[in-house]
Amino acid sequence: RAPARSQRAASEKRSECLPGSGETLALSELSRLARIIPRLARNP
Repeated sequence: RAPARSQRAASEKRSECLPGSGETLALSELSRLARIIPRLARNP
């Protein structure tokens, strides 16, 4: 599994050359938050 940092860099590069990159960035942020939130819920 690739580190999140390199995944984010790759998705930013992809979104730069795509139209509607704002939507792509928002979706990646949502998926990142979806991974983080359960971890926070487990560690109050």
